[in-house]
Amino acid sequence: MEFIAVIIAFMLGWGCLRVFLIQSDVHTIGMFAFPAGMTIWVLSVIVTLILHIPYSPWVPLSLCMVGIGILNRWVGQRPRRLEILHLVLWCGVMVLISAIAQHYDLTVLTTDTLFILSMGEQFAQHGGFHDGLKAVFASFSSYLAFVQMAAYSLNVEYFKSVLPLSASSTVLLMVWLGRRLLLHFGQNNLVVVWGLPILGAAVLVSSYPYFWGAFYMKTAPVYGLMIFVACVGAVLASVEREPRWLVITSLALLATISMRLEAGLTSLPILVAIFSIATIDINVRIRLIGPISLAFGGWYAFIIIMTFARGMFGVYELFAIGVLPGIFGVAVCTLVLSERMRTSLSMNRAVMLLPWLMVVCLSGFIVAYGLTHQETAFKSLAQYGCYLGNPSLGATFFWAAAVALVLSAPFLTDRFPGETTFVFSIVGFLLVLAAIGVLTPWKHCGTHDSTNRILAHIMPTVIFYIVIKYGCSRKPNKILI
Repeated sequence: MEFIAVIIAFMLGWGCLRVFLIQSDVHTIGMFAFPAGMTIWVLSVIVTLILHIPYSPWVPLSLCMVGIGILNRWVGQRPRRLEILHLVLWCGVMVLISAIAQHYDLTVLTTDTLFILSMGEQFAQHGGFHDGLKAVFASFSSYLAFVQMAAYSLNVEYFKSVLPLSASSTVLLMVWLGRRLLLHFGQNNLVVVWGLPILGAAVLVSSYPYFWGAFYMKTAPVYGLMIFVACVGAVLASVEREPRWLVITSLALLATISMRLEAGLTSLPILVAIFSIATIDINVRIRLIGPISLAFGGWYAFIIIMTFARGMFGVYELFAIGVLPGIFGVAVCTLVLSERMRTSLSMNRAVMLLPWLMVVCLSGFIVAYGLTHQETAFKSLAQYGCYLGNPSLGATFFWAAAVALVLSAPFLTDRFPGETTFVFSIVGFLLVLAAIGVLTPWKHCGTHDSTNRILAHIMPTVIFYIVIKYGCSRKPNKILI
C-alpha cells in the first residue's frame, strides 16, 4: 500500500511543478516531484485542521487534486508523449527506491518517533484535535505526523521510505542542478561539470551525521532538502532571469513551517537572503516572501491557540519564534502599499543591507547573552565544541574540511552570481543555531542532542555552495581540476 502513497505523492508534485517548469527542466521536476507532493499533502492537511473540517484522507486529497486540476486547466499545457515518458521513468525510479527502503526496513524508530507517529494516528482517528494531542503538538514537529496520517488511512503501520526518498532526491538534485549552474557559469570542462557535483553528493552521503539522519525517523533529510532547494531555486531564478524557478523555492519554504518547532527561526535567514536578491523584481520578491513569512507567524499563532503551549515549548517561546518571521512578513507586505517606496533607490539599498543587519543582530545577541549569562552560554558553546571536536561522533572532519575550503576560496576562486544568497543563508542559519544553543542550558555533547542534529540540515547547502564556488573558478591555474 505504501507504493500507492508514493505514486500519489509523486503525481501531485509532478502535476503542480509541470505547470511552471515543464519547459525549463523536466528532470528537476522528476527529482523533486515526490517531496513536492508530500508538501502539497501536508499543506492541505494543515488547511483542513485550521478550518476545523473533520479529517478524512479524501478531504486533503480532494483539495490537492481540485487545485492542481484547475491550475493545469487554466495555466498548464497538454502533456506530450516525451513528458509522459519522463513521468513514468522518474515515478519508476522513486518506486524502486521505495521498494528497497521497505524491503530492508531502513528507517530507525526512537521514543520521539513514537510520539510523532502517535500524533498522526490520533489526528486520523479522531478527525482533528482533541485534548490528548495538545502536549505532543506543542513539543514535536508535525510534518511527519501529517504524512503518516495517510499511512494510518491505508492501514500501513508507518511509511518506511519517506526519508530515504527525500535523501535520494537531495543527492540527485545536487548532481543535476550543480551541473546546470556550472554550465551556466561558463564551465566547459565536463569532468568538472559532472565530477564535482558527484563528488559533493558522495561527500554528503558518506558523512555520518547526514547518513544517519537520512534513516532516523525525524525530518533531518527532508528539512535539509528543502533548505537546499529554496536557496538553489532562488539563485536559478536570479541568474537565469526566470521567476518560474521560485515555485520550487515557495514550496520548499512552506514545507519547512511544520518540520521543526524552531523552524520560524532557522528558516528566517533564508527568507531574508532571498528577499535581498536585487536581480529578482522587487514586486516578485514581495509576493513571494511576504505571504510565506506571514504564514510562519500564523502557524505559530495556531499552535498557541490550539494548545496554549502545554508541551515542551512554552507560550513565550512559541510567540518569540513565530513573531520574528511574522513581523518580517508584515514589513515586507507594507511595501505593497507604496509604489514610490518599492521603486525608491534608498529602499532597494536598505533591502540589500538586510542580510548584513541580520548577521550583526544575531552576532550581537549571542555576545550580549553570553556576557550576561556566562555560565549557561559557555557550557552550551563548550558542548558544541565537544561535538564538533570529537571525531568519533562523525562531524569533525566534515566541518573542518568545509571551513578550510570556505576560508581558502577567496584566494583560489572568484565570486559567482548568487553567491551571497548561499553565504547569508548558511551563515544566518549557523548563527541562529548558535543563538538557540546559548539559550539552552540542557545542551549536551552527542548525536542525539537536538541542536547538534540540526547542523546536518544545512550540510547539503554547504556542500553545494563549495561545489559551485570551486567549480566555476576563473582561476583554474590555482586549483587542481
